Amino acid sequence: MIALAAVAAAGLLALSAPPSAAATPEDLTVEAGTVTYRADTGRYQLEGGVVLRRGLVTLRARSASYDPSTGEVDAIGDVLLTDATRAVAADALRAVMDGGFKAEHVVAFLKDGPVAMGDATAIEDARRRGRNRATFTGATLEGERSGHLRLGDARLTLCDCGGGAPSWELRARRAEVEPGHHATLSWPVLYVTPRFLFVDRPVPVMILPWLFLPLGERQTGLLFPTVASTGATGFGVALPVFVTLGRSADATVTPEYLFGRARADVAAGQPAVRGAGLKLELRWAPAEDAAGEIELHGIDDQDREPGGGGGGRLGILGTHGQRLGASGRLRADVALASDPVWFRDATGDVLLRSAYYRRSALLASFAGDALVVEGGAAYHQPLTPSGWYPDATGARPAYGTFGADLPAFHRWPGLAATLLPEALGPFQVSGRLGLSRYATVNGDSGATFTAGDPGAARGFVTTSREGVSRLDARAELSAPLRLGSALTVTPYARGAALGYRFDTGRSPAVVAWGLGGAALSSEVSRRYGALLHRIVPRLELRAGTRAFGSEDGSLPLRAYDAWDRVGDDVQRGPVSAAQPAGQPAGSLTAASDGAFRQLRASVESRLDGPGGSLRLQLGQDFDLVRGATGETFFSAAAHRGPITADVSGRVLAFQGRAVPSPEPRFPSWLDHFTELHGSITAADRRGDLVRAGLVAVGPGASGQLMAGVDALFDLRPAAIDASAQGSAGFRGVLGGATLGYDALFTVRPIEVARCSGAGTRRVDAGQVQQHAGSVTWNSPCRCFLARLVVRVNDCGETSYSAAIDLSRAGERAAVR
Repeated sequence: MIALAAVAAAGLLALSAPPSAAATPEDLTVEAGTVTYRADTGRYQLEGGVVLRRGLVTLRARSASYDPSTGEVDAIGDVLLTDATRAVAADALRAVMDGGFKAEHVVAFLKDGPVAMGDATAIEDARRRGRNRATFTGATLEGERSGHLRLGDARLTLCDCGGGAPSWELRARRAEVEPGHHATLSWPVLYVTPRFLFVDRPVPVMILPWLFLPLGERQTGLLFPTVASTGATGFGVALPVFVTLGRSADATVTPEYLFGRARADVAAGQPAVRGAGLKLELRWAPAEDAAGEIELHGIDDQDREPGGGGGGRLGILGTHGQRLGASGRLRADVALASDPVWFRDATGDVLLRSAYYRRSALLASFAGDALVVEGGAAYHQPLTPSGWYPDATGARPAYGTFGADLPAFHRWPGLAATLLPEALGPFQVSGRLGLSRYATVNGDSGATFTAGDPGAARGFVTTSREGVSRLDARAELSAPLRLGSALTVTPYARGAALGYRFDTGRSPAVVAWGLGGAALSSEVSRRYGALLHRIVPRLELRAGTRAFGSEDGSLPLRAYDAWDRVGDDVQRGPVSAAQPAGQPAGSLTAASDGAFRQLRASVESRLDGPGGSLRLQLGQDFDLVRGATGETFFSAAAHRGPITADVSGRVLAFQGRAVPSPEPRFPSWLDHFTELHGSITAADRRGDLVRAGLVAVGPGASGQLMAGVDALFDLRPAAIDASAQGSAGFRGVLGGATLGYDALFTVRPIEVARCSGAGTRRVDAGQVQQHAGSVTWNSPCRCFLARLVVRVNDCGETSYSAAIDLSRAGERAAVR
């Protein structure tokens, strides 16, 4: 709406130029069939093809009279006033140079930029020249010397639809305009031409008793109302108000009311939100390459469903990014909520609402030719998407401000310097030095989640972490060698050391290890006409020592991040009631426990041609300590014309794990794979596409997923159940309409949270967990955009959002 008002007002303002020096006869060039001077009135009477030119301004009419003493002009019949950026047609026009004016039956076009229109003889000719930024008409138009305008029976639009009906326009009996500031319309009606319904004439869709429109690109005023529902909120309506905060910042204040869901659903414990809310969005761009935004959303939730939030609730989402000098970057992301079920209630997407935590982070980095220095902090807020349930004693655990009372450990803060591979004679050297602090916000030096805590909801009985300050260092030396024309050999050696100072009475710990290896690769290629065929074999050997240092060497606690090395004696809890607690399982770690020697062999075949490409890879991992084979892995990718497809996976084809993985809750043919990915997409240049995808993780996960930064693979099973998710969708472009559909479905039976209340439910293979459909209409005139998104999940819950954007394409949207 801001863009609409700005452009429409600019057209009206063009008719009321700022005062200038008084006109004189020498300022004008006059053309006419006859010119008569009447001494009694002191006026010139012009008849037949009248043309008056003053600089870039040209006035045409069948007849006109001009008073050089007052600068008054009366033009009658086919009046056309043009300059470099506007064209105005009227039945009659009375104007005083540098003063007010009156016109009847006005049609005006405002151009995107300067256009030569001085020789245009009719309004239709002027319309076709250049792109029209705005069009307005009125039965009467009056302008005052101050610039104030009054338009009767007004019609305004930003559409440039040729001679056809505009995609939309505003009609009002009366419009009062203060150029550059605002316009007020009495009983405005929004008309839309729904061509996608095969209707080629404007039809009314909305009427208001009064409307205040901001004038200018960024002027304070009302935006277009919005409607939406996340399912939990029921029907919601909002009225955004845009506020300008200088040239580089603005805000949107949005009062809203959420009508909630049925009382029976609330009593049953389904997620429910009802009441008044207020949303504040702040946006800023104080300098080039510096911009950010933050949204504060508060709701007075009157529904207090079992396991849900109620009363005053708050959610905060924000991001900021900027360049720091020539080589620095700053990035901040905020995602915070007053309760652990806010994000579940505030979104309709089934994946986003099922997240068990949200991350806020700050990162500053400076990159040189060979050195990268970065520092930052991260806060992880535990969530309970299945419901905030009390513990066994019946008391709800303290949550604190944004979850601060929970014993969750955060990087608080961290600093690291990384040396990128740098030539040192025939060698390459690289490394890292880091200092990190991990602690809780509530001051607990070491604690375990209790049964009712958000964060323990997934069933993990965690080994307690402890507050710690950690120093980590690692260095690598490699020597890339080229042997002949076909073989590349890269031997390397790496060492890592970490020191820990705990907040508890535990003694400081030092952990260190080393590893070395060599990577060999070659390439053989041959051309077959326009086709190029390449075969690339690879072989990598890697061996590492066990961890040395305090106690048993490895960190005796769960890892804080990917740089820590954890032993098998660190336990993780069950993934289901069928799995016994305390089963050893892999966790986040830099390398597998103990000394390791690993080998990876693969061969890749590539075929490239003018019509597409094909890539095939087959490989095998070997555990040389056990004398056993690891996972067999494969991948394939193809591109031909509009079709792109890829598949990759890992399978224990020859031998199993040393420690068996957890038995899957529900067996499936996918249990043969430890990991499987696949996707296929067919798309054309118009924007139509059809796609499908699959992501599957077997029981215990794959060795590739569990491998840390130092191991090629780690076959210790993770304490996770098998899962598989599929997706499919299409997008079709039909003229100005774009239709979209996406489905999220299970590929194997899984256990998920119940739709309401505590406990879990089974979801069978092939069951669609979420349907998402969208319809977008972008008018051929590129001045009207309507979008409707509807989601339906497998609990029968419907969420939707609807938006109408009347701003010009390419300009900042005012409707969210």
